[in-house]
Amino acid sequence: MTRIGNKNIIKNSILFVTICIIVILTFFVRELLQEEEAQSVEIVRNGTVTDIYPLTEEKKIRVTDEQGHYNIIEISQGSVRVMEADCSNQDCVRQGRIAKSGESIICLPHQLVIRIKGVTQEYDAVSW
Repeated sequence: MTRIGNKNIIKNSILFVTICIIVILTFFVRELLQEEEAQSVEIVRNGTVTDIYPLTEEKKIRVTDEQGHYNIIEISQGSVRVMEADCSNQDCVRQGRIAKSGESIICLPHQLVIRIKGVTQEYDAVSW
């Protein structure tokens, strides 16, 4: 291979690495700037919000469906987790605690979603 070919490979490699670094930095900066303060816990069953609790509250909640299947949810120290469930796979229990706005725990067998909500800015109008 000629010297010119080696220089092009090096230039292309440097360009590729630079673009990758820019994309990664953009992702992290966007995540840091969009972080909302977590405020509440929403309990969603079958696609409908059934309960909303403040994340600052210390509470244990038992959610039971029509067939008697249950999940026990614990809110404490600014986070939420599923302590116990009678579903077969236990994925919701193994997920552990969540505390950031936008995070969620899902129990598919019980069609249950537990999600953290933050403070959202409401707008009267949008101008372009």
